Amino acid sequence: MRKGRETLLTLLEAFVYDPLVDWTTGNEAGYTGAFYGGGTAVPNTGEIRQSKRDMEREITISMFSIRMAEMKSSWTKNRDDVSKALPKLKEQIQNWLGIADSYYTQLNNLHNMRDLKSLIAECLTDPEHQLFTLKERYEDYAVVKTTRDSVQEVIQEKINEFSHWQKLHKHVIERIQGSSFQKMCAEFATNLNIGPPSFAAATEFLQGAGQGQIVQQCEQLEAEMSSHLTVQRSNLHHAIDVLHTYAAIVSQFGTTFADQNRTYHYLCFLQEVVCDFTSERCHTIVNQFHELYGNQNVSPMKAQLILNTEAKLQGIIADLNGRLIKLLERRNQDPAELPLLEHQIKENDKAIQIFVQENGVCGVTSLTAWIISALCSLNKRYSQMEAAAAGAGDRLMDLTSRDGDWFLDELCSMSSNVMHFIETLMANTLVQELVHFSSLHRALMATHNVYIALQELNVNFRSIILPEALKAIQAQEPTVCLALEEIEKLFSDMAHPLDTIVSQLEVLHRNAIMGIENDNLEMMTVVKRMQIQYQDLLQGRDSSELSPGQMLLMGFDGLFTRLEDEFTDLMEAIDGLQVPDVWRKVDAVREGKSMQLSSFTSNTRGYLSSLFFIKRLQTMQMFFHMCTQFAANLQGMEGGNCYDDDQLARPVKRFIAEYVRKQVIGFPSQILGYMLCVFVDALGVDVTAEIETKDIGAESKVPLEDLRKKAVDVCLRNGQFQHMHFTQASTLSSSLDSAWRRHDLARRLDSNMELMKSSLHRAQLQLARLQWLHEDVFVQSGRHLNQMGMQNRSTIMSEMRKSMQSLLSQESGLGTCQTHYTQLESSIIQRLKWAAGANPSLNLVLQQFEECSVYRKHVFEEEMKCSTEVVSLCQGILHLEALRTRTPEAVASDSNFLTLINRCIESCVITESTHSTVTDLEILLMNTKPPGDNRISQSWLETCTIDIASEIDKINQEKAELKKEMDISRDATKTEVTTIKNILTNHHKLMSEIRTVLKSMAKQEELGLEEGYSTTTVVKDYLNTYKNFSENFTTALKIVTTEDITKDGMAEADDMVDSLIGQITLIYDDLVNLAPPLLPQGDGLDQSEIQNFTAGWEIRSIRNIEFYCWYVLPQGGRLDQSEIQNFTAVTLKRPSTKDILSPVRKSSNPRDSTPPGSPHPGLLAKISGSSTKRTDKVTRDPRTGKAIQERNSYAVSVWRRVKMKLDGRDPDPNKRFTVAEQVDFIIKDATNLDNLAVLYEGWTPWV
Repeated sequence: MRKGRETLLTLLEAFVYDPLVDWTTGNEAGYTGAFYGGGTAVPNTGEIRQSKRDMEREITISMFSIRMAEMKSSWTKNRDDVSKALPKLKEQIQNWLGIADSYYTQLNNLHNMRDLKSLIAECLTDPEHQLFTLKERYEDYAVVKTTRDSVQEVIQEKINEFSHWQKLHKHVIERIQGSSFQKMCAEFATNLNIGPPSFAAATEFLQGAGQGQIVQQCEQLEAEMSSHLTVQRSNLHHAIDVLHTYAAIVSQFGTTFADQNRTYHYLCFLQEVVCDFTSERCHTIVNQFHELYGNQNVSPMKAQLILNTEAKLQGIIADLNGRLIKLLERRNQDPAELPLLEHQIKENDKAIQIFVQENGVCGVTSLTAWIISALCSLNKRYSQMEAAAAGAGDRLMDLTSRDGDWFLDELCSMSSNVMHFIETLMANTLVQELVHFSSLHRALMATHNVYIALQELNVNFRSIILPEALKAIQAQEPTVCLALEEIEKLFSDMAHPLDTIVSQLEVLHRNAIMGIENDNLEMMTVVKRMQIQYQDLLQGRDSSELSPGQMLLMGFDGLFTRLEDEFTDLMEAIDGLQVPDVWRKVDAVREGKSMQLSSFTSNTRGYLSSLFFIKRLQTMQMFFHMCTQFAANLQGMEGGNCYDDDQLARPVKRFIAEYVRKQVIGFPSQILGYMLCVFVDALGVDVTAEIETKDIGAESKVPLEDLRKKAVDVCLRNGQFQHMHFTQASTLSSSLDSAWRRHDLARRLDSNMELMKSSLHRAQLQLARLQWLHEDVFVQSGRHLNQMGMQNRSTIMSEMRKSMQSLLSQESGLGTCQTHYTQLESSIIQRLKWAAGANPSLNLVLQQFEECSVYRKHVFEEEMKCSTEVVSLCQGILHLEALRTRTPEAVASDSNFLTLINRCIESCVITESTHSTVTDLEILLMNTKPPGDNRISQSWLETCTIDIASEIDKINQEKAELKKEMDISRDATKTEVTTIKNILTNHHKLMSEIRTVLKSMAKQEELGLEEGYSTTTVVKDYLNTYKNFSENFTTALKIVTTEDITKDGMAEADDMVDSLIGQITLIYDDLVNLAPPLLPQGDGLDQSEIQNFTAGWEIRSIRNIEFYCWYVLPQGGRLDQSEIQNFTAVTLKRPSTKDILSPVRKSSNPRDSTPPGSPHPGLLAKISGSSTKRTDKVTRDPRTGKAIQERNSYAVSVWRRVKMKLDGRDPDPNKRFTVAEQVDFIIKDATNLDNLAVLYEGWTPWV
């Protein structure tokens, strides 16, 4: 360095004056600022500076972009060279492999011929050799082989045929049960819109050109085409309707329905025969076949079981029909629709608001007094219903009203009525400002939410969980069956039955209520363990994707979780109540408290929560067990049972009844009683004083009705309102209450009718499923199939066959018509093009004509495509159904299959009865030189020896030629490898220039992941991919150039090269795309530069957006949604020429100081919060006005320090060191422990 110090100092001195380099230590723009024209000088004004990590990231990406910009042309050329060289290498490898195949084949033939020659030589020395009996043995072998080959050929043909039909069956069943078929049904439910005739736009032109006959032909074809399309659409409608009906029934079987036919069993049987071609296996298959399809008569016990199930299902359908009719009759008593009833409620609300506005305080007070009266009446009914529910005990789940409504529906309706009155008061008065109202309102709303959660548990269970569970269990969906097994395993792993756990928890709960200390808490430990296992079961083994079984369990559990959350809110609201203790003597509060079965203290709540968790598991276990029994019953298996929806819902109803009785009853009436006390107190009656002064008697309770009456009397005496106000408020509120009740009843009836219709439809599908599955049993018993609203199988198959034939017959006529129509359109287009040459105004006519023509072709193609698909579905279904039941086609197919199996048995018997054997060498001898009619003698064997020797010489000659060809091919391969190595040398040279930068970027990614402000690993993934690419490349070349290469090794190299060819684009182009494009330097750009720049802007992978957000933007690319959208739009679009030519580097906007290579100019300054303006002060000559080139003071100091080092005067400027002394000083200084102790840890100096 000392020898060239003048050159180095001269170079550094140039940078002292270079305006592009900012040497200032306070500037954080660093290398990026130097390259892009200097960074921004940040004044000491407290403004936010770019963090050091952001600066390092920006420097790294800038260096990477610059290096890629410099080497892009060389990198692209290297990519092209590799893309050309690798296919050539692959071609040479495959050529060598082809020659090697022939060579090794000849080598094997040579070994066989030599062995055969040795065998003949051995035979010539032994007159008793078995080779002399070869002709007779070979004739027996030929008979056996011919018979077996012919049978196996037929078997393979049948396997291919059955595989084709089985795949078609699976496709059909999956298709009609999938969402795509439902989408197709919705698309073709509308009328066909074929648009205007294409010739309409050219009619005037054709008439003017004297081509009226073409217009007439078009009109005729248009009428014919419209007629064909209309008929086609009608046929499609009918066919899709039939398919939809079929799909509704088949969906009860699941996708495994495709395996419930003869094709599937034929295929399985034949595959077994191929694997084990013996007579024993064939007889076993015949027995299995007869068990499945041979016995036409079903056992009387099974037949009776199926007939009884059908009778039960028909009884269920009849009962559902009767109940639905009763609901319809109740609904018809008030047939008003819900929107009309809602409008009446709004009108009554508005009338009350007008009343309050017109009467002011009198209106507010009278309305409050009347609503208090109504709420008192409702509270009495509340208490009566809660008392009835509490007294019902275990029979609560069967408790209904006189109209047949379940008790929970009545309680929910009552709760909604109370809340509606409260909402009316809140909308028209200032009750929100009353003391205790907010906490009481929250508690009352919490009780209402609990009732709603219970009602939704019942409704959602019946409308969602029940049908889905039945469908999945009956279809034997694998994940659902696995989930049920895991639930049963959860129960069986427990040391105690669920009933025992429940009884023990109830004892613990009762002891906690009575204040008795519980010493044995083993059951609580058991429950906690079950809760953990249950949560693990819900989460599943693979949480990345939910299976149907997991979704079913989570959906079922979610209904209970919602209830649990609402009850938790109720407990929190109850704990937050702070009302006077004396109010507890009010009769409504005291009666509500007396009906509660628990004290709900901190000691009891844990036991209750555990108890109802176990009851939840009990409910799920009982329901799934009943579904399994129902599915077994429909399958015709013993041990099953037939249930209707009400019976299946009983476990959930039992849970709800227990929950209401033990946890909810008493709370609504207590809270409402407290709230009424607040309202009475607001009307001027001191409730606390009244309770304390009133003679409460032996019952120790104060009637709430007396307090309400006194409040009304006080208001009347004080003149707060008059009787006419109270009467008017009563009339308006009663009208509102009546409208609300009508709406509530109509809503409940509509909801119940929907549930009833769903249950009826499901029962009809279950009946159809039973009759379809056991059609042979009903035919055998002579039972007439009554589908109770659903078509029978034969009717649907007949309609499907007719629909398919109609579509097929219509396709030919439609295709012919479309061909003629297209020919006429082509003729018209040609005439329009000729005329448009002379009359440009016809171009618009031509455009309109072509648009209509394209639309017509699209409509025709879609219709034909749908028709073809529907025909394919119908064919697959008809074939499936024809072989599923005992149809004439099925009987003929059974006969053909048994005939084939009998042929297999005959072939196996012949093979097993033949004791003579023939070796492979003997077969080779017979194929090489057949003896013909002659017997095998010594002379014939001697002739064979001569022929074999000649054949060996011929093989040796061919082998030698193939060996030479292999060597030539090997040399050509090595030549290609040499070429590739030269290309790889350039590749590694280019890669070495950016490898360090890429590793730095990968480390920054890892740091971002650790600190949580980045989620992208683009560079790290690229480096891993490149590492595998490079290692495979090296391995492939090493294998190919190995001297003792084998065929397997060369085949492995061929696979590697093929993989490398597919990765070339990934390796080369992805690296280029990682670098943000740089704006070409210079004020003016020609067209080619603009095109190159815009081409470089394109981002080919969406992952590069993450890369830009992480590397180009500060703070790890944290953007809000709008900024991400803008950024994505910018990066995914090419910039316009105007944008490219804009003076980016000359902008005075601080946001424009972002490097031009950034895909989002200005965003760096925006996110970092820097709003500093760069105010460069230029010093000018006072005489000429020209800018004076100033020297950077810091750069001068750096230059002087370097000069001192080169002169040997560092660190002591007064002494000149030799080179050895200076080096020794640097080594000692670098190894000084004091210096090492203060090194920055991030530099990892110990590495």
